[in-house]
Amino acid sequence: MLREIEDRTVCYIDLMGFSAAVSARSKEPNGLSEITALLRKAEALVKGYSDADLRFQSLSDSIFISTVNRSPDNVLSLLTCAQDLFIFFLTEGFLARGGIASGPCVFTESIVLGEPVVRAVKLESQIAEYPRIVLSKGTMDTLSSHPSQSYIKKHIERSEDGPYWVNPFSLLFELLIDADSHWKEEAVKGESGGERYNSRGELIKKVNLISEFISTNLYSLQEDRKSYSYHFWISKQYRRKLCEAALVVGTELKNPQFSA
Repeated sequence: MLREIEDRTVCYIDLMGFSAAVSARSKEPNGLSEITALLRKAEALVKGYSDADLRFQSLSDSIFISTVNRSPDNVLSLLTCAQDLFIFFLTEGFLARGGIASGPCVFTESIVLGEPVVRAVKLESQIAEYPRIVLSKGTMDTLSSHPSQSYIKKHIERSEDGPYWVNPFSLLFELLIDADSHWKEEAVKGESGGERYNSRGELIKKVNLISEFISTNLYSLQEDRKSYSYHFWISKQYRRKLCEAALVVGTELKNPQFSA
């Protein structure tokens, strides 16, 4: 057992509204199969970060991902993966809220146990409040020792109410601006830019899907003040990054409609 105890960074994610969706879809012919397929896609996304050897566990609406703290690069990979997961579930119609903490723990196929697990869950349940993934002080200290601070400056923000959180929309629009830039370079050269064009198109599709999801919920949840506050908060963070990207990419990006 002692060999299973490692210094790791753990990310806990709670899928908001997922339990209700499971209950509703369980009554449909292929409901559970579709939800299982959704979680399999999330698992595949996490395992795609092979360099950081990320581990994945899901239990209903709870997801844990973890990496061993051999280097700060592993922690950056976990944070990027958390951004990826947030965007993935958002495009599937689920908000996410979570916490990230570091320390000695056990994270195997059958056991997830340790102080960073407890702290990550507490960060989600007691600190995050809004749909965001917040970071513990220990994880921030680990990141402060990384030789390159560019990721932290671009993707980690301190909210007005105090917590540090990793902004998923920074990654989404960074990828879109990069794809758009390379596509335009190839177009100037007279090249088709097929792969870049497809990547750019898929990212724009994803952005517009999120905009539609936000707009729909801002309209439909106005009488549910708690749920509305979650969607309104995330919509402000999203719109801020979208407006920055629109200056580069252009008017193909849909702007979610607001209703205060």
